[in-house]
Amino acid sequence: MQTLFITGATSGIGKELARAFQRKGCTVIILGRDKTKLEKIVQENPGLHYEVLDVRDFEQVQACAKRIKEKYGTIQTLINNAGVQSLLEFSPAHTHTREELDDEIDTNLKGLIYVTEVIPPVVKTLLHRKQTREVPYAMELNRFIEETMKSLESHKSEVPIGMAKKLRFASRWMPKAIFGAMNAVEKQVN
Repeated sequence: MQTLFITGATSGIGKELARAFQRKGCTVIILGRDKTKLEKIVQENPGLHYEVLDVRDFEQVQACAKRIKEKYGTIQTLINNAGVQSLLEFSPAHTHTREELDDEIDTNLKGLIYVTEVIPPVVKTLLHRKQTREVPYAMELNRFIEETMKSLESHKSEVPIGMAKKLRFASRWMPKAIFGAMNAVEKQVN
């Protein structure tokens, strides 16, 4: 049985993913800022677990990671779903408060980075289990700029570069082979 946790699970996609994974027999820990909403979801879906977490607060993310590791041990999956979206209208008639913009950036950017930075040691992942170097693979800057400009100048609607180009090709032309290989590796790990 898989154990996973989902940030931003008090509504929308996160909430429905939690329910779907629970129906599949997974142990699901939902995370969100609003304790009342979390408690209501757990009450409506017995067997779900919750932790209160504001992803905008780095210290809270660190403390939550520690609690989760102590309570649940190894987590197989992180769904980093927390996010807010405001309707941004850029016109003289509509102005945005600094608070609105700060909340969106702090949640959607900083929160994503904080969770991604702190949580992976708690999560058993295929991606990181054999990683031997600190810095992940990256393309040289000059090559990246050259490929980007070439794509833009040829008026392409998508600009996949480096590994993204290979993954796009593979996902379109060989999805069964890719998923088969991923599932085979997953079975070896478990």
